[in-house]
Amino acid sequence: MASTYAEAHGNIGSFFVALVFGQLSALCVWASFASLQQFVRAIVPFAFSIAAALWMGLARPRTVPEISFEQLALAYCGLWLTHAAGLMSLIWALKQTAYGRRWSSPVDTGVWQFSIKHLLILMTTLAVLISILRSADLIHEAWMFVVILIANNCGLALACLLVQGATWHVVVRLAAIAAVALLTAALFHAIGNWDDAFAVNLIHAIVLFLWLEVGGIMPARDPASAVEGTSQ
Repeated sequence: MASTYAEAHGNIGSFFVALVFGQLSALCVWASFASLQQFVRAIVPFAFSIAAALWMGLARPRTVPEISFEQLALAYCGLWLTHAAGLMSLIWALKQTAYGRRWSSPVDTGVWQFSIKHLLILMTTLAVLISILRSADLIHEAWMFVVILIANNCGLALACLLVQGATWHVVVRLAAIAAVALLTAALFHAIGNWDDAFAVNLIHAIVLFLWLEVGGIMPARDPASAVEGTSQ
């Protein structure tokens, strides 16, 4: 799906896809750590996903007339909504672990808090995603590629977050994130055979890294908590 768009638009298509993944991952991190009401925080990444998907539909390649606005918008909506839901779930799980102590708002480690509210959110999200994914014909045609793409980007975003929690120098963290981006891109290219995987992963990682460093989208690291969490 992403490769089809990239083939029609050249590097511009892949560049836009990478930017959306980077910005969306940053929004998911912000929504997971912000102090606003939970519903308000959660709605922002999903609204951004829908807006980006609509833009992709409007900018659909004219050289592929058989792909309609509805088809392309629905496919990218399913792609980015699934990425947002998956990444926010992974971050929620991370916050329940000892590694969550690396930030200034530590959690009760070892206690997995799952309320009725979480269950309702999970059921609603799954219902919406299943409905969209079942209606997205383009995803059906390349479902394996989409699964690999989502796993690649969720894993890369989570790796960036884990590296950000380390007390390394900023240059070392940037090098580590770039190395992870290239490694996951190599795996993606070997499995999914997508030539733009390296560029997309690097742009995704750099955009997220910049937001983590200067965007204030998550609490600052607590060095004392980091040392304590590492020693356990």
